[in-house]
Amino acid sequence: MHTKSVERGTEEFIKLNISYLSGLEPARIVQTRSKEDAAGFLKTIIPFGIDVKHGVIKIAAGEH
Repeated sequence: MHTKSVERGTEEFIKLNISYLSGLEPARIVQTRSKEDAAGFLKTIIPFGIDVKHGVIKIAAGEH
């Protein structure tokens, strides 16, 4: 899986978060390179009780 994970508080996070124009302040921005990588990421986080319905949709709301 090829993903990029950027944590809140870093300069890169600020640049990425502003570019999405979503008005949200997530704890982390995760970018995948393909739909297969996105599916793998979701399969990884779902068993840990992550609220995919709200968490991922909110993160993707500002996607270009």
